[in-house]
Amino acid sequence: MQLKYINALNILVSAQTGSLQKIADRFHGNFEHAWHSPALKSFLPKDAPEKSKVDPEKEFQKLERDSIYLVTLKDKTYPKLLKNIFDPPFLLYVKGDGKILNNNCFAIVGTRALTDYGKRVTPVIAGKRETPRRSLFWAAASTSNL
Repeated sequence: MQLKYINALNILVSAQTGSLQKIADRFHGNFEHAWHSPALKSFLPKDAPEKSKVDPEKEFQKLERDSIYLVTLKDKTYPKLLKNIFDPPFLLYVKGDGKILNNNCFAIVGTRALTDYGKRVTPVIAGKRETPRRSLFWAAASTSNL
């Protein structure tokens, strides 16, 4: 299954912009081959976690346990408007009904390091939105933050 390797590779590249797309291009979309290839090292940042400490199967099971699924840029369910931005994220982590991502949506965008201000304001902004269903997605976020 390619998705477990895509997720594991995303952990290794620390969600660096464009990294998964470069790996996809270099390995012709075969992420399992990329995972096992010695050439993978050239795509990893210097501060990447040790590959031996990332188990693709266990990491994917964590997602499944939390009802989180992956949507790649190549999937039909990838949000159409998001595809049209410059350098769209290759991978989305979705919890909930991902189909609504093609409806009118709003996004709260921030940094990986949540500030005190962000902690206070985000629930206020999100809480004022009345939606019949709420879904969350992370664009190429590390699964350790989910």
